[in-house]
Amino acid sequence: MNDINNNGFLLIKNILTPQQLQVALDCDNNGIVNYIKMKHFIDNIFLPTISSNTNFIPNPKYIKFRYSNNNNSVDASTFHSDIYNYTSNEIIPIYTCLCYFDKTQMELIPGSHKKQFHAENLSINSYFKKETIHIEPGDILVFNANLYHRGKNFDTTGDRRLLQVFEVFPDENTFKNNYNQFLTVITSNSSTVNLVSQLSYIISKVPLLLDCTCFISYILVYNDLQYKILLKDLPPWDKANKLITYEPSKRTDYDKVTGSDPVNVNIICRKSNTTEPSNFYLFISIIILLLLLIIIYYLTKRLNQKGLLSSIFKTNSKKNRRI
Repeated sequence: MNDINNNGFLLIKNILTPQQLQVALDCDNNGIVNYIKMKHFIDNIFLPTISSNTNFIPNPKYIKFRYSNNNNSVDASTFHSDIYNYTSNEIIPIYTCLCYFDKTQMELIPGSHKKQFHAENLSINSYFKKETIHIEPGDILVFNANLYHRGKNFDTTGDRRLLQVFEVFPDENTFKNNYNQFLTVITSNSSTVNLVSQLSYIISKVPLLLDCTCFISYILVYNDLQYKILLKDLPPWDKANKLITYEPSKRTDYDKVTGSDPVNVNIICRKSNTTEPSNFYLFISIIILLLLLIIIYYLTKRLNQKGLLSSIFKTNSKKNRRI
């Protein structure tokens, strides 16, 4: 319990057998997934294994899950949180549970799930405290959904099969207590966000460029700017006292799956509040731009009235003739 509270993550090594993993892998037919059987694996094998090997998720309740294979590098190769805590609570007991089917790596920043992490204003120092976790097939990684993390070493030719169970609450009471504060921002319809995601996929192939991008993205996330600079975020009053998650992948309700659905889709098992990104910051940017243009126009007009602009141009023309 101390590890999950202090560091924000727990890696359970070699806990799932090859036979158990195969139950999930049999749901994947070359990128066409049987999410009905996958949910059966989650409810009867994956989450019970976590409950029996931890003391902080006794009766898990979750909102959604996603099965992906390597292509989630478009939204997971740079630092991010799965949930952003805008409440006054120091730690929110909501978790992301990951089941790995291939050898891979994750990079985590210990303690970044705490509100105090931001209050200490140690963004640069904390970045260099990041830890790389080496993961083997059959390992389970559980981390607080507020923790800063990213996937490492994406290989566009090999498999990186991963089952992610998101917004996992320890029990029904915790879910009910946090339900009204939980809000999902659907960014999959934003062309700007999708463009950045595609750029992230390209960047993920170039190690040096990716390292620079990861540092920049961390600073943006730390200062809550990652969606503001894209002009696709909620205004501050809509975030107040909320638990915000941004959802860049497509989604479908579990009761609408057919048994032959595409990979890398969020399967929604419990309803929660959703919204679209606001144009608030776009309007603010337009207003600022208009004000700057007005100021430039006013200054130019005043300088012209005083003859300063013409004298400057005359001076420059004389210099050019001399040259």
